Amino acid sequence: MTAEPINRFTTRALVVLSLLALVTVLSAYLPGHPPQADEGTGAHIFQLTIVLLFPAGCVFLASAD
Repeated sequence: MTAEPINRFTTRALVVLSLLALVTVLSAYLPGHPPQADEGTGAHIFQLTIVLLFPAGCVFLASAD
């Protein structure tokens, strides 16, 4: 397998994970959402997307020309 498909996949993964993190943060500020006393599911989804961005970025950089 060449590096090009891997690079293409990680490029899409970086975009999807970044957008998912952004949507998760913005959804917390929608009208009608009362402030929560503790971390909800959104905080955990955000944390997971940020953690997954690091290995995806490393693979992207390793497969880049």
